Amino acid sequence: MQKFVISWLVLAVCSYALSGANTKVLPKRSRAEIVSRIESEADKIVDAVVDLLRKYANTHNLEPMQLPNMQESFSVDLGIVTLDGDLYLTNGWLHDLTTMVRNGEASVKTEGSLVHISTNVEFSTLHMLYDYSVEFMGLNPTGLLKGTADDLILYVDLTANLDTYKTTLGSLGVLTVGQISIQIEGGDVEEAVVNAISGLIEPYFENDILAFMEEKMTSTLAEALEDFDIRDIIGY
Repeated sequence: MQKFVISWLVLAVCSYALSGANTKVLPKRSRAEIVSRIESEADKIVDAVVDLLRKYANTHNLEPMQLPNMQESFSVDLGIVTLDGDLYLTNGWLHDLTTMVRNGEASVKTEGSLVHISTNVEFSTLHMLYDYSVEFMGLNPTGLLKGTADDLILYVDLTANLDTYKTTLGSLGVLTVGQISIQIEGGDVEEAVVNAISGLIEPYFENDILAFMEEKMTSTLAEALEDFDIRDIIGY
């Protein structure tokens, strides 16, 4: 019996020793060290989030992004008379959302246990495509309406929680857009009607479509960040 107890104790001690040898003890970092690391790796954090959003957009049918239909009335001044018409846009898509890249260096601001990482992101060119039809002077021309938005810049504010290491989206929005161009193909539309449609669609693209894109990107990025752990980037 005594020999059995001694053998059991030896086995227990050996098992404990082996278990301790295989356990990796991570060094405890101070909050100041973590913040300093985030500051030095802020650009990498933003690049990782941008890459995450690109992959998420591809796997969740957001590239291209489907756009809402649109119907709007317009007027054409022919000098001696002004005629009214209606424009219908259907089957709309916004392309090249996955071309987003960081624009400039990220900035970092700390408030208690929260670290705010702010930066701008840029799309060189976004492409919009719609099927269009027009009702004007008893005619009903149809074709394709194409639009481009160049040098679109958005601001992004991320918030990292130092207690959980989770990162959430604080805010996202359009800062500037360089130039918007509209092209109409097919339908043999009169130049005066083309000009009226272009004058209608340019502000629609800049305001409504980009606001729609902003809303979709905000919800998509918020969802994509649910499993994002900032420690994967800073190495802690």
